[in-house]
Amino acid sequence: MTLNKKRILITRPTEQADTLSQLISSNDGVSIQLPTIQIRPLEKTKELLKDINDLKLSDFIIFVSRNAVKVAFDNFLNNIEIFSSIKIVALGPGTMRELAARGFKDIIYSNQADTEGLLMLKEIQDKRISGKKVSIVRGVGGRELLARNLKERGANVKYIDIYKRSLPHYDQTELDEVWCKKKPDIILVTSIDILDNLMILFKNYKNELLDTPLVVISDRVSKYAKKNGFISKICIVKEKEDSGIFQCLLEIAGE
Repeated sequence: MTLNKKRILITRPTEQADTLSQLISSNDGVSIQLPTIQIRPLEKTKELLKDINDLKLSDFIIFVSRNAVKVAFDNFLNNIEIFSSIKIVALGPGTMRELAARGFKDIIYSNQADTEGLLMLKEIQDKRISGKKVSIVRGVGGRELLARNLKERGANVKYIDIYKRSLPHYDQTELDEVWCKKKPDIILVTSIDILDNLMILFKNYKNELLDTPLVVISDRVSKYAKKNGFISKICIVKEKEDSGIFQCLLEIAGE
């Protein structure tokens, strides 16, 4: 089974798209990279730098994404030794690998790359987390589910917001290029923010957009897409790694 020249629009940030793009190209598909979200580190205010410095006082540090790891260590941190006695938690295998590449070992993570999977980990159940100081490193405006559940388990939780998501700028000619010659056969959407920005960027092609099949990362994104008018087929990935996304692409478009 191959993708038989199907055009796949990848909307995730560029640094997260390369491996999947190679998988698509090597299986007779056409990869179109057009990130609809941009990751920007926050300004190094006194308050944020104090929060970063206080990370070493945590019992647990949870990194919620690869972006959280990259921004943290590319912009704010350079010495992992200060975390040697702290339990490091990653939301999913991708985030775990990013931490491992920075030199971390014995990383706690779930193969289910979402908050629900992380909350099932034995290491953060009530008896182990109660009374502990937990720092969650993330972007501005993330979900509240993780912190709420950890607080209910007795943890002292603090968010460390280190980046923001923004809408990239494209000339209209760049956007027209995606649709005018031959519109995408499938669009990959890995977050609600990405979907929102996709609809903003392609507002001139609303009808075509809503009729284009989607591959999405979760049931939550699928429901949000349907709520916003998508009438096309939507495939939800079973494993939230590049290989799992690719299998979903084959499922929806393979021949």
